[in-house]
Amino acid sequence: MMIPGPVLLLAGPLLPALVLLFLRRWPVVTGVVGGLVALGLRLGVAALPTAAVAGGAPLFGGPVLTILGRSLVLTPVVQQLMLQIYVAAALLFFLSALWPQGADFVPAGLGMLASLAAALMFRPVIFGLLFWLLAAILGAVLIQSGRVGSTRAALRYLLLTSVAVAILLLAAWMLGSQPEVFVSAIWRLLLLGLLILLAGFPFHIWVRPVLAEAAPLVGPFVLGLGQLVLVMLAFELLLAVPLGQQTLVFQETQFLPLLRLFGGLTLAVGGLLALTAQAWSGLLGYALLADMGAVILALSFGVSGLPVALALLWARFVALTLAGLGVTALRGQVGDAADAFVAGRGLAWRVPPAVALFGLGLFTLAGLPLTPGFPGRWLVLTLVATNSAWYAVLVALAAAGVVVGGLRCLVPFLSRPGGEDAVVVVPAGEWPARLRQWVLAGALVAGLLLVLFPQALLGLAYRLAALVYG
Repeated sequence: MMIPGPVLLLAGPLLPALVLLFLRRWPVVTGVVGGLVALGLRLGVAALPTAAVAGGAPLFGGPVLTILGRSLVLTPVVQQLMLQIYVAAALLFFLSALWPQGADFVPAGLGMLASLAAALMFRPVIFGLLFWLLAAILGAVLIQSGRVGSTRAALRYLLLTSVAVAILLLAAWMLGSQPEVFVSAIWRLLLLGLLILLAGFPFHIWVRPVLAEAAPLVGPFVLGLGQLVLVMLAFELLLAVPLGQQTLVFQETQFLPLLRLFGGLTLAVGGLLALTAQAWSGLLGYALLADMGAVILALSFGVSGLPVALALLWARFVALTLAGLGVTALRGQVGDAADAFVAGRGLAWRVPPAVALFGLGLFTLAGLPLTPGFPGRWLVLTLVATNSAWYAVLVALAAAGVVVGGLRCLVPFLSRPGGEDAVVVVPAGEWPARLRQWVLAGALVAGLLLVLFPQALLGLAYRLAALVYG
């Protein structure tokens, strides 16, 4: 008897996560097992049958699992998205075996995979946000994992996510009771909730602390894969909210322009703050904020903006992974507490792959040419240019701000040290250190290959968008 799709997507990650809770002392074991579990889920979910979605049907329909009167539905869209996410999560888990990211990274990460899948499958879609909240709670565990002391980043992230979900649930209640009476309040609440979840200005206060306080590979998991699911939920939510004879996206004339305005403001704030950054994590956080503004801009164009937003998010995952590996290696040289630009003096001559990875990840977030982030950022430019030249200027200026901040950061890295600090010698007997060096070099080569073959990331986005469009 074939296992129902929703059961595999939920129990598949949860059961190994419970077992790995007892193996947290051995990060190599948990990392390797977590990676194998994610790859196994990728193979298992790929073999599950799904029902095609007919025109006019909900975006996510298919084999159904009913629990307490509520349905969890597996469709080609959910299947394709989770297949992509499982491969990306496996990569992060395997990397955590070489660079431990905290005792709870793999168990909480597997639990987060189950929660994200449930959020996508749950019906009605508005209540899928409750599972997104559960994923955010596990995301806060990831952010705090292995840290003693400051809880600022995890608390801000969790608090704002909880407030946003409460706002969206209030909008759902209004929609279910008297939508004609509350029509004006509904779209405003939806706008507010989505801006908070997507870290739009002025609700961006958690972005920089997360990258500053969390382990380096937590960023791609929470702010890459987690936000990817969130954007799909937001898109379906906007198309599923009927007001009169049309959906909210196409009926309310103020909604998309306001979303576009706040996306532009978020871009501008990220670019300006990047100019003043004094630390690696701060610079990455502000570059990420500008990237979040670009995603909001893409979503403000409705159906035509979905593949652009997805392309940006996959480029973000790549950027944060590359930069995270670079930061991990750099902190191994100067210590976790040394985060200022001046602390990196001469590191380009001691650990060149780490500095190259950090720079490539940073400039990928900025969307510079000859980086994996350029195709997505170019799509945003062409999209916004059809609406207003000012938004195109904002996109370019935000990228320039990140570039200037990045150059200020890289100058100390490139200053040549003297004496024995000029190179790093890896003892022949230390095979883990040698393996880490090879992995860093391999990650750099992979990043450069994505520059040469941009269709690799764009294909993920457009393949998923094609399933959405039916």
